Amino acid sequence: MTATYSICSPPSSGNAAIAIVEVRGDADAVLRALRITPVPPPRAVLRSVPDVDTLVVARPAADRLFLFPHAGPAILRRLFRALESCGATPATLAMEDTTPNPDDPRDALAQALSRAASPLAIDLLLDQPRRWAEKSLAPVSPEHARTLRRLIDPPLVVALGPPNIGKSSLLNALAGRTVAIVADQPGTTRDHVGALIDFGGVVARYIDAPGIGTVGAGGDRDIQEASQSLATKAAAAADLILLCGDRQAGFLEAPVGGSDRLRLALRADLGLPEAPFDVAVSLRAGQPPATSYRTDAASDSSRLDLTSLVAAVRERLVPDAALTDAGRWAFWKRDA
Repeated sequence: MTATYSICSPPSSGNAAIAIVEVRGDADAVLRALRITPVPPPRAVLRSVPDVDTLVVARPAADRLFLFPHAGPAILRRLFRALESCGATPATLAMEDTTPNPDDPRDALAQALSRAASPLAIDLLLDQPRRWAEKSLAPVSPEHARTLRRLIDPPLVVALGPPNIGKSSLLNALAGRTVAIVADQPGTTRDHVGALIDFGGVVARYIDAPGIGTVGAGGDRDIQEASQSLATKAAAAADLILLCGDRQAGFLEAPVGGSDRLRLALRADLGLPEAPFDVAVSLRAGQPPATSYRTDAASDSSRLDLTSLVAAVRERLVPDAALTDAGRWAFWKRDA
């Protein structure tokens, strides 16, 4: 057998969950020796290596494997011993020294896989070596390249709106846990609260910005002004602004800037805003999820649950047209 292996994930800080081990050479022989059922390229599957670990095996090309075991030192030692017992030899691969070949992106693939935050990135990245090998394929469009980059570097989504309309409850529902403080008192969120949220396979940095409204008098005035300034600064840096409102408070005027915007009607069980909106959501317990609400588009409707919101955000961040673009993606270019 002619094969080499190397660990190409960043150096462990002691908190890493998953490691990345690259195998080059006779991949079929390595799979047989490790007693792993065949994995045709390009494909990623979950497999068990006896006496080692249950891990993800990704095969972007016939002569290349990526193994994703748990990053514990004992597991890695067992995996390395198993690889060496079947004839693979260790090789040195410094991530920072890896220079992509424009005709063969496989050298950059390990870096991209180790950094990609979004599940939708994996299959797309694993298919790139095949695409680059087909010289007749054109590159993806510049606009698609820009949005596909968000699969590796999480984009920023900012929820912006008046105070006390349910933005913090929305964040908790999206995260599936308590992230933001929820109370009836207006202006509870004085600082921004954030989390990583998976919007249908696209992971985004999500900020619940402080509510923007009339600044009152008294000792809290400076705090309110600082909170609202923080909210507008966060919105200015966003890739997508969720412009939140409800029937009572309406919607804020959209901030000036180039950020994409989605108008989101919250607390829809209390009624719908008169102003046009894109999606309506209610988090009221027991509300039937199939209830429909009309949007400003006569042919469109929004369901009263988070499914429509998640799908709408994912489409705004990484549209279907970009995900299905069959061209070659220069994913290592950060300025794409």
